[in-house]
Parts: sequence; C-alpha cells; structure tokens
Amino acid sequence: MKHKALSEIQFTEFTHVAPTNPGALRRRRLERFADLLESHAGPMRLFSQIEAVPDRKLRPLRRDSSPFSVAFVDPVFHAEGLAGDTIGEGRAFFFLSSSETHELVCDCHYFGPVTGRTVAERARSMAAHPSLASRFSMFMVRIAARGSTA
Repeated sequence: MKHKALSEIQFTEFTHVAPTNPGALRRRRLERFADLLESHAGPMRLFSQIEAVPDRKLRPLRRDSSPFSVAFVDPVFHAEGLAGDTIGEGRAFFFLSSSETHELVCDCHYFGPVTGRTVAERARSMAAHPSLASRFSMFMVRIAARGSTA
C-alpha cells in the first residue's frame, strides 16, 4: 500500500466523503460551493423573478455562468452526485429551501454587478445559518435514511 498525503488524494475519482448528518453535509457542500464561487473569475449571471415561476417550470431552469453552473463543473460535486446545473438539481444537492434558493440565485436580492464573491458570502451565511425549511428538509432526509436501512 502506498501512502499519500491528504492533499494528493483529495480530488481523485475514488474520494468520496459522505457525512451521515445531512446538516454537516449541507454545511460542507455550501462552504465548498462558496470557495468555488469566490475563485470564479468570469461573469456571474443570476436568474430573474424566479419567485413568480411555478415550481414545475422552475426546477429545469438553467443558465450559463450561474452559481449552479459553476458548481456543476466541479469534479468533487460530480462524484458526490450533482447531476446538473438546473435550479432543481442545485436546490436538492445543497439542501436549499425555495426561499434560500431565491435569495441565493435571483437578481432581485442583489444590487449592481454581481460577482462570485458576492454570491459566495451569501452561500457561507446559509451554511452557518440554515433556514427552518432547510432544517425540516434535512430532518426528513434522516427519517427516509432510517427507513431505507431497516
């Protein structure tokens, strides 16, 4: 067996760390998401008026250079199961409530030009302070996980 430093194996296809606690998983994913957004040098394109779009039409929406498209190109997120850059995929993968998704990716919550750093600050805040709806969603994930192991 060859020993390697953690930094050498961190981004290999065989690396998969899955905390059993959905809250810890959400926090870790949002913090990595924030790091990716902060280092994103290109334009950041947000969605408009998503609060007025019915959920069935909102879930498949995507946009080039959106926060979720930045996350989608990350190999670690791919390995963990991020299957697309749509609003629905991003919301489910990061355990975001509808209101958190709106706050994170809708242009009505920002003023002026939006950078990756601006969106990253908001993602970090969400990682530290999950909404009540997100906590309920994570609770339901735990219940479903218990049912599947029984």
